[in-house]
Amino acid sequence: MQSHLRRAFLLQLLIISIATIAGIAAASAIAEKILVNRALQAEADFFWDMRAQDHAFPVPATVNLQGYNWQGDDNNIPDALSELPVGQHRVMLQGDGRIVHISEQNGNKLALLFQDETVSKLSFYFGTVPLALVLLFMYGMAFFAYSSSRRAVSPIAQLADTIENFDFDSRDANELELSALAGGQSSETRILGDALTHFVQRSTASVERERDFARYASHELRNPLAVIKGSASNLSISCNNDKCHRSVDRILRASNHMIDLISTLLLLAREQKTEEDCSPINVNNIADELIADFQEVLPKSSVNMRAKHNAQLDIIAAEPALRIVAGNVLRNAWQYTQNGLVECVINADSIQVIDTGPGVSKANQQRIFEPFFRVSNQAGASGHGLGLALAKKLCDNHGWLLSIDSELGSGTTVRIIFTNSVAGASDGM
Repeated sequence: MQSHLRRAFLLQLLIISIATIAGIAAASAIAEKILVNRALQAEADFFWDMRAQDHAFPVPATVNLQGYNWQGDDNNIPDALSELPVGQHRVMLQGDGRIVHISEQNGNKLALLFQDETVSKLSFYFGTVPLALVLLFMYGMAFFAYSSSRRAVSPIAQLADTIENFDFDSRDANELELSALAGGQSSETRILGDALTHFVQRSTASVERERDFARYASHELRNPLAVIKGSASNLSISCNNDKCHRSVDRILRASNHMIDLISTLLLLAREQKTEEDCSPINVNNIADELIADFQEVLPKSSVNMRAKHNAQLDIIAAEPALRIVAGNVLRNAWQYTQNGLVECVINADSIQVIDTGPGVSKANQQRIFEPFFRVSNQAGASGHGLGLALAKKLCDNHGWLLSIDSELGSGTTVRIIFTNSVAGASDGM
């Protein structure tokens, strides 16, 4: 911020200097072109008037003004003057600079020579000196304004540097040192410092509440799910028919899915993932398991769901996150497809979920990943519009690319591209 003020101050000085130099040049031009020209013109008019009354009236001859009068070729006239046309000129005569005014009347010529040094003195005393004084005054005022502005923004600049150099990833916001700003002399800086301190305190309290919630939710939700999972495992031992075993298996899968979901959401709430959260995962196996669960839990006789393995795909990621992303995309395609096929294609670096549903308009595609947004007026739609939003958030967190390509009446293709994939040989399925 102070560098901006310094540049503005220097620019102001440059503009003032240019304006002053232009003013000095204009003053010199005015002194020569207007004042001297008018004075010489008046002297010439006076001479011709007096010469008309008295043919012996002498030409001017003073310290600053010298005159020559001649008719035709006069050898007594200096060569530098004899060829000059009517008007005002500058010449060098006997080593001195002169301003020459040539006039003519009835074939007679008059040359009035004015000392150039005198004009320079006039320009200096009546042009340069006043403008120089104005320049010094304006420099002083500009420096005073710069100093005042610098003192006014110094606490704010200090705050900006403090915030810019503060490591928010490894330190808490309440460690920000704002006392220098809050203790500023002006009331504005004190108000700003107090407001920022209050804001940091409220933000810190809010973050702490979220951390407490994440800790409590992790503890309170995992325990009942562990009890459900353990009870289902014990129940499976006493099952004596296939129907009972299938029901218990569903409970176990739902419990595992809920545990993974809680783990992923808590991981997402921390807005960071550690290396311990990630491990090598085979995407093909995850896709087969998800499709098997959908076909058993949400059967549709009019819709066929299958996996097509173009390659064996392994990635480094958190398995719960992959299950949620792929599961939500598959579930969305399953819900909106009333007849036909939902196909999960595993490629060398991506998953494509292709359905034969009603498709999504271009306008809705711009909002499909927004929380709570649902495509309306489509049969089979259910849920709260959070599935794809959560999938997009997890993809962004892991550096994956989630995109959609669809046309109304032509189905939808959702693609998940992995940046950390390792493709194997094709299964030929």
